[in-house]
Amino acid sequence: MSLYQAKAALQCSREEAERLFNAELEAKKRAEKFKSLRDYDSKLSFSSLQYEKELFTQDSVLREKRNRWHQDLARDIYVEEAVNVLRDLHQNNIKKKESELASVNKG
Repeated sequence: MSLYQAKAALQCSREEAERLFNAELEAKKRAEKFKSLRDYDSKLSFSSLQYEKELFTQDSVLREKRNRWHQDLARDIYVEEAVNVLRDLHQNNIKKKESELASVNKG
């Protein structure tokens, strides 16, 4: 390999390294936008069913798994949004039933 070829190879490697470095910086900047999602807490609380609570005395691993799962559910924005949608549907359904004066069968 000639000196010229060696310099060209180093230059190419340097440019590639700079490109990768810049791409990594850009990815970190984009990830920073979503940091608030990691710290999100919906203030919803979850608990295990009674039969599971009884199993916790025998299986501490199950208890730890359920605790982590409940914490993850509380931080999940999709779970909170699903609860809000169900609440809205329930309220709208009740209002609709209250506003009906008579039911009519269309046949």
